[in-house]
Amino acid sequence: MYAFIYYFSPNRQTISCFYVVNETQTVAFSAKPRTYEPAAEIGTGQLMVQMRLSQDPSYERFYQAEDYPVVKYLQQPLYFEVELMHSTDPHLELIAENCWATLYEDRTSLPSWDIIVDSCENRNDSYATIFHPVVSDSRVLVPSHIKRFSVKMFTFTKDDKVLKDQIYVHCDAVICDTSSQADGSCRGQCVHPPGQSYSRPAGVKKERRSTDSTRQRQISSGAITLSNL
Repeated sequence: MYAFIYYFSPNRQTISCFYVVNETQTVAFSAKPRTYEPAAEIGTGQLMVQMRLSQDPSYERFYQAEDYPVVKYLQQPLYFEVELMHSTDPHLELIAENCWATLYEDRTSLPSWDIIVDSCENRNDSYATIFHPVVSDSRVLVPSHIKRFSVKMFTFTKDDKVLKDQIYVHCDAVICDTSSQADGSCRGQCVHPPGQSYSRPAGVKKERRSTDSTRQRQISSGAITLSNL
């Protein structure tokens, strides 16, 4: 038989425990059926979306906050990635619904230039938007949570004069549920027939279709500066 003695201060209470060695003890127990089924409470949370500018078409190295303003040459490709963060739900899909560029940090400022309209590329011949495929790898666990696109660096001009050597890119991203037939926002990244151009003259205000605010995220890039060299 082994004995263990415990002391507790400041009351100096002593507790002794005695254990019988080489002896089997039988313990009986019984279980009662549940009178109710366990249920999880409905909770709410924020799904985060970020937009990053990749340093090259590999989408492996990205500019950090301290790198802005990023300097690019005219017509040099800008590789953007929009990502749904902190989710592994394969039924969720991120749609880059509308993306556009402005001269100023204010996303509602004019003039503006469409990059993506109603989830489709702006197919202007000179500065066409190009979607890039996303596949699973060591970083990308759910490809539907990421959209990638590129557009050539440009600047706003008036009367052949550069208005400002800097642009900002903004996007409205929508998170949809592919498992729900009732989710009308989940129509895929492009819902328009191919071969149609969707450019809108710079300075014309865009009309945003109404979207459930709990599923829409507004994101913007840092300043991208046109190199004068």
